[in-house]
Amino acid sequence: MASLNVIGGEIRSQPLNENFQNINTELTAHEAATTNVHGIADTSLLSRLPLGTLGYAQVTADQTGITTEVDLTGLSVTVNVADGRRIKISTQLYPYSTVDNDTVLAAIKEGTTTLCSTEYPKLSNANAATLSFSIVITPTAGTHTYKITGQRSAGTGSITFLAATVRPAFILVEDIGAV
Repeated sequence: MASLNVIGGEIRSQPLNENFQNINTELTAHEAATTNVHGIADTSLLSRLPLGTLGYAQVTADQTGITTEVDLTGLSVTVNVADGRRIKISTQLYPYSTVDNDTVLAAIKEGTTTLCSTEYPKLSNANAATLSFSIVITPTAGTHTYKITGQRSAGTGSITFLAATVRPAFILVEDIGAV
């Protein structure tokens, strides 16, 4: 095997340095040796591991005046899900009402389909509640848009979803592994 060098404007062939004579043999040996990476005999199993965050959105501004179901502003993410994956969608919200004892309903949705929802009864007009909930699903491969909605489900007041820099409301979509 030889290498090509330009010497004085001419291309000339020179033998490879003896350190590189066995490069193909060494690459083949390395490839064979790395099929058992860190004690994992079958590295194809690595594809079953969680891939982590697929999408995240947060808001730091309040959304007020809610009585009927609305999409919560800024709490929507579009993600690409690979085939045969399990994902977890989580949210955290801080609702309160203008009157005591209202009930708030929040939901994780894809389009008009409710994937998960939760209610918080007897809201206070003095202190915000904390709503944290999630769902694990196995969607089809492809692009999906998930969002958070909120509404007053019982009572007479108006709901506010609080958010601030030190207490953001958020939606988080994570790939948690293969099915």
